[in-house]
Amino acid sequence: MAEKAKATSANLLLDVTSKFAEEISNQIAAAGADYKNIAESNLLMKETYSELSSTTQKMIGAMVGVQDKYKEIEKLVSTIDELESKVLDVELIAKELEDYTKGVGN
Repeated sequence: MAEKAKATSANLLLDVTSKFAEEISNQIAAAGADYKNIAESNLLMKETYSELSSTTQKMIGAMVGVQDKYKEIEKLVSTIDELESKVLDVELIAKELEDYTKGVGN
């Protein structure tokens, strides 16, 4: 009977060890699949960030162009303001001259 108990214990130990090894193997396989998914996600994120970086650089370049155009327009607006002031001065002088000539004619 002791031999049969030893054999049963050995079979149980072998069975438990086998199931334990199988479980560890399954967990290692699952972890490997998880790491593979993480690596694929990282690659996708790297590509996405690369595209975003490229778009951002293009936007920065466009904004530099907008700033340059704004500076040009700012100069033109300043020139227009000066011309408008001079036109108003000429109109005032013309009005004064017209009033003077009306007075001389009387």
